Amino acid sequence: MNRVIQGAEYVPTSLLKEAYEAEYLKKKYGITTLSLDDYIKKAELKKPTEDTLKTYFEAHKENYRVSEKRSANIWTFAPESYGVVVEDKNLRDAYEKRKKIFVDKPEEYEIQHIVLKFNEANKINVRAQAQEIFKEVKEKPQNFAQAAEKHSQAKEKAETVVVKRGEKGALFEREVFTRAPGEIAPVIETPDGFEIVKLLAKKQETYRPFDDVKAQLAKSLKQEKFDTDFSATAQRVLKQSLDIPTAFAAFVKDKKGKETTVGDLQEDKTQRMQKLFALKKAGDKGFAVEEGKGFIIELVSITPDTLSDFASVKDKVTKDFFNQEARTALEADLQALSALVKDKKESLSQAAARYKASYVATELTDPSDQAFKKQSIPAPKIQQLKNVHDIVSGLTTTSGFVVELLEKEPFIEKNFHERKASLRAQIKRNEERDLISSLQNVFRKNAKVVMHIDPKAFNRSVR
Repeated sequence: MNRVIQGAEYVPTSLLKEAYEAEYLKKKYGITTLSLDDYIKKAELKKPTEDTLKTYFEAHKENYRVSEKRSANIWTFAPESYGVVVEDKNLRDAYEKRKKIFVDKPEEYEIQHIVLKFNEANKINVRAQAQEIFKEVKEKPQNFAQAAEKHSQAKEKAETVVVKRGEKGALFEREVFTRAPGEIAPVIETPDGFEIVKLLAKKQETYRPFDDVKAQLAKSLKQEKFDTDFSATAQRVLKQSLDIPTAFAAFVKDKKGKETTVGDLQEDKTQRMQKLFALKKAGDKGFAVEEGKGFIIELVSITPDTLSDFASVKDKVTKDFFNQEARTALEADLQALSALVKDKKESLSQAAARYKASYVATELTDPSDQAFKKQSIPAPKIQQLKNVHDIVSGLTTTSGFVVELLEKEPFIEKNFHERKASLRAQIKRNEERDLISSLQNVFRKNAKVVMHIDPKAFNRSVR
């Protein structure tokens, strides 16, 4: 497998540039949104006839099917009353293996940095200045403190600054924290400005003492032991009870299980319901462990799924009908609005005004900006915009949107080359992970296990 992975090391420059643009270049967007609620209100002004609603119901009647329901006896078991015991030696061993959970003081990084602040008007010039300073200190790292005193606009100038993970963003951490003490990272754009950072030292994290976390650790280990023991014991007891009916009752009494009977249960994603709805007939039992407790489930009865009649769901049918009419009208307006912009008949802001839609232009930002999150516009949609004046449109659960790429930061070849190596490594890691995952899936589906036994060796082991 290693040879297969090593054979996929070439990364096209076009792919590197695409990754660089997505990761490092900020962009301005125009965002237009139309509220689905407004279209629903318009749809509700048209009173559909009974026949229209019935026709809609017939076309979508599977949406109004009442799901199968079941009733069950459920016995609940808790770790506190189950009788789980954890030895002190096991606690000590677990503490040593799980120290990372009990961090007292996180790792710290001591740095010096040169900060150059900028605004939109002088950003290009300030970036160029930062690159020149970076070149100077890269050639003569011993002069970094002197350069910081001369150029940095941060109040600490050349003084040592302590930073921790989560304080400066993922890009800063990737470019700075992965370096060896004494190394200088390329120019990084942060909320403070353009930064040139020299890593001085790394301080290892420290951990809370064993006695401080003993109770917490004991609770975790008891829970883990309970989960494992309950699953194994429940499986054994249920099997035994087929031949010895009293075995189940004895287990419930010994482990202090609490019984409840519940009706009208519908299938969901919890383990309890998955187990219940996998049982075939009344009297069958299964078990599950979730939410820190153990459960044994016995099927009592099944009420099959049924199709609702129109009268019983008329209100819901009416609401769904209006929603579909509204979405259809909204989708048509989105297409017409997009066409105006694509054909350069109107700008997006003008088209938005024509359709009485909201419009906002962002500052230089990225697809994770709050403006997109607020409208539930998915980031992958925004990432489709490659060139200025490209547009995308779509529907969310509450609105329709059209987004236009208005402007993007200039692509500076020098900055791209400084980050090519890290981008190539990142892309290769992603490709290797995807390749390994793909091969594992193929092996799971197609691999056959063949055992080759040497008869002579087998005979010797039997003797």
